[in-house]
This record gives sequence, structure tokens and C-alpha cells, in this order.
Amino acid sequence: MSAFLFAFLAVVLAGTGARDQLTLAVLSERQGARPAALVVALACAGVAALVAASASLGALSLPGGVRRTVLVLAIALAGIELLFTRALKVPREPTESLAALGIVLIARQLTDAARLLIFALAAATQAPLAAGMGGAVGGG
Repeated sequence: MSAFLFAFLAVVLAGTGARDQLTLAVLSERQGARPAALVVALACAGVAALVAASASLGALSLPGGVRRTVLVLAIALAGIELLFTRALKVPREPTESLAALGIVLIARQLTDAARLLIFALAAATQAPLAAGMGGAVGGG
């Protein structure tokens, strides 16, 4: 239960105002409110969280000292990503397709600080399913 709660809180705090949320907001403003875009964004958040949690399964097989080093590196990379924010380059969306939106969102979510924190929490607590579900709910 603690893995779920910690992952949920980490994603909510680290993901607030992240690149994926700003991209969805700008494209929704430009294209109008589309419920299907929200469904795509929720699906991308769930998939990205579960991918990050499943990636921790490899870290669980590492020896203790190496696993801690990997976890420290993941948390340090998440901190660096949060520290050095980049200006949002709004993608031009000539097709207005949901598939293109999904590709952009999943690419941004797989490389952001919140998913690195899910990875670290899943490996640290040795509960990847609970951490992945907490991250998916927090990302949604």
C-alpha cells in the first residue's frame, strides 16, 4: 500500500505542470475540447507508469549495492530534469490526429521525472505493480 501511495504522491507533485500536461493544454486550446484527447492522455499516463514500474523488475535482480546505485541515479536524474526546465516548444499539429497526440504524450511521459520516480519507488519498495498503479492514478 505504501508503494501505491508514494508513487501516487510523487507523480502528482513531480508531474504538475509537466511538459505532457502543457502540451495537452495547448493542443486542446488550439483544437477545442475533445473528450477523446483526454482518453488518449489517460491511457498514455497509465501505459507510461506501468512501463516505468515494469522496468524496475530488472533492477530487482541486481545485487544490493548496485541496485542502490541505480536508484540513486534515477532519483538524481529526476531531480536534474525538474531543476532544469526547458521552454515548451508547442508542436505544430497539422493533422489533429489522436494517434499523433498519443505518440507525443507517451514520448514526453517516458522521459520525465515522474516516471523515473515511479521506477525508483517500484525498485526500492519491491512492489512494482502497486507503484505502477499508483503512478498511473497520479498521472491520470
